[in-house]
Amino acid sequence: MDQEKILNFQAFAQKAARKIEERKKRKRKSLYIGALEEEIEIRGLTDQEVVDCNEYSDNEQTNDKYTMYYASPTLQDLAKYMKEKGMIQDYLEVCECIDLKDRNKIVNEILELSGVLGESTVKELDEIKK
Repeated sequence: MDQEKILNFQAFAQKAARKIEERKKRKRKSLYIGALEEEIEIRGLTDQEVVDCNEYSDNEQTNDKYTMYYASPTLQDLAKYMKEKGMIQDYLEVCECIDLKDRNKIVNEILELSGVLGESTVKELDEIKK
């Protein structure tokens, strides 16, 4: 390999290593749910956690509830409290207090934090050279 190619790969490898380390850090965000007048915290998921959430059930709405529950320490704490008090039978029932339109928004926010949704940075090389 010529020297220029080696330098390019070294720079590419350094960028890749930084991105790998950055992706290991789970992003967090607080969301306000107007219908409940409450705030919840969510976090981004790893690639494997996203797969696990999508394969949790054959029912897409159940998978959304599981994704919300899994990615929100707030909902986990609330579910634990409500289950201990006999207010719900199953932990995922806590998600039923959130309207479907709000659930969709929350799941999309989780997926965006996880790097699944959002605008892609991939472009055709011809587009860049124009």
